[in-house]
Amino acid sequence: MAVPKCERYVAAVSAPLLELVRARIDVDGVPAVDGISLTASEDRVVVLGGAKALFEAASGMRVPCHGEVRVAGLAARTAARNGVVAGAPCDPPFPPKWTVKEYVTWSARIAGHGPRDARALAEQAIAEMKMFAIAGDRLAAASTQTRRSTSIAAALATGADVILLEEPVSGLSDEGARHFARIVLRALDKRPWVVFAARLPLESPFAMDADEAVLV
Repeated sequence: MAVPKCERYVAAVSAPLLELVRARIDVDGVPAVDGISLTASEDRVVVLGGAKALFEAASGMRVPCHGEVRVAGLAARTAARNGVVAGAPCDPPFPPKWTVKEYVTWSARIAGHGPRDARALAEQAIAEMKMFAIAGDRLAAASTQTRRSTSIAAALATGADVILLEEPVSGLSDEGARHFARIVLRALDKRPWVVFAARLPLESPFAMDADEAVLV
């Protein structure tokens, strides 16, 4: 059964998709981002030079020491807790004995969905990421692209309105990166998204599809 996409996202009308106001984000007591202000108002945004800490703060995984980080007009952690935003880390630690499907389903359950809805959301996300053939594979021996796909599918399975991606094509070959980016963009469909990357070639599908680019 298809699960309708969320319709809670209203930032395009009333608030920037991503906003930092004099934000300082520390990692182990050391500033990784210090005093940065930026505003990105479009629905498809590339943030270049964005530190991992900035992605984590925007995803609600890390709280800024000073200033504010907002997504869709909400404090990032509030946006994450309310199901407005979900982040897909580049290479998160995976339980090695889990399969792709188990991990993606777990993500939907953690987001607050009941067992039936979580299974449906996981199946939909796996289908969107073209992973049905490998849904039963264990993550211990998974390739880099499979692990990246799993991380993104897990974010999609939360049902969040806005998806944030950390370095989705880092370490992939040029051809592999372009192919993977096209899959991801089709999976994102009409959802607003932000890609955080140290660098991104101009010919990358993410760069070409973006409405706005911000340099940190």
